[in-house]
Amino acid sequence: MFSGEIGATETSAGLRIALENLVRINVTQRIAIDIYFEGEEAHLPDYVRDQLYMILREGIRDVLAYSEAEQMAVEVSITPREVCTSILEHGVGFDPEREALAEGIELASMRERASLLEGTFEIRSGAEEGMEIQVRLPLIRHR
Repeated sequence: MFSGEIGATETSAGLRIALENLVRINVTQRIAIDIYFEGEEAHLPDYVRDQLYMILREGIRDVLAYSEAEQMAVEVSITPREVCTSILEHGVGFDPEREALAEGIELASMRERASLLEGTFEIRSGAEEGMEIQVRLPLIRHR
């Protein structure tokens, strides 16, 4: 699949580098983005790394497109058992129950990617409260 090939190319040097490049290329001066990384990328299988990058890329792009935030944080924590990520911004927020907006910012595709990897996807937001997206993916498959 073409989109999978693009993701693989973007992450071939590692998830952290891919996220830093994404931010460097796409972020304007109006928003500051901090990337926090903890743990060893060696624990991430390639297919998890690629799909996780696509989830985070979509979340970052959505914040850039829809938020009026001046600051965003992207956090990645990797252990041998799981990878936990979050995107946090303090912009205008939205009501995640409003289906039209939720579909407009591609939450469904992000949720689906996490689900396919047996992980969880959560979003918290409210009007004028900003938004937090959390993704947890297991790295050890249950048999």
